[in-house]
Amino acid sequence: PDPNPNPSPNPNPNPNPNSDPDPNPDPNPAHNAWDDIENLGPLGVAQLRAFAADADARGIARGIADRLRIEGGAKADAAQTGAGPLAGMAVVFSGTFKATGWTRRQCKAVAAQHGAAKTPASLTKATDLFVVGNAPGKAKLDKADSLGVRTVTEDEFLTMIGWENSPEA
Repeated sequence: PDPNPNPSPNPNPNPNPNSDPDPNPDPNPAHNAWDDIENLGPLGVAQLRAFAADADARGIARGIADRLRIEGGAKADAAQTGAGPLAGMAVVFSGTFKATGWTRRQCKAVAAQHGAAKTPASLTKATDLFVVGNAPGKAKLDKADSLGVRTVTEDEFLTMIGWENSPEA
């Protein structure tokens, strides 16, 4: 008779019960980080792996990062610590930004990378800086004026953040 009437359902029991073995170990553990990116999915992971493996693609990415002056996380650190030329400011954007071609979302991201605490859509008395591109909304211009909010052009904003391709830089 079997001395253990309730055998373990796991045919290969873990000899160390205090550890959880990976049932599908990755032969290249560096790639595990790609799999942890939220909402990316297997196709996105495969595309990022292919991109990262391509030296030309990495060079293009470095060129884009250099153009935006994102230097080894320093700008991200500025956003997290509230450092940078826009430290702690609430910055509102209006109009189109032709010098850079940036969308409003990109403008907000760049402001945050340079220390802005908030990038709301509307002006209030808490707004510190109003950045106007081409054809800004007249109502926003009037409101900024009535609130006494500092208003700068796109070019002045680019100079403030030290963007190297700024026409005034």
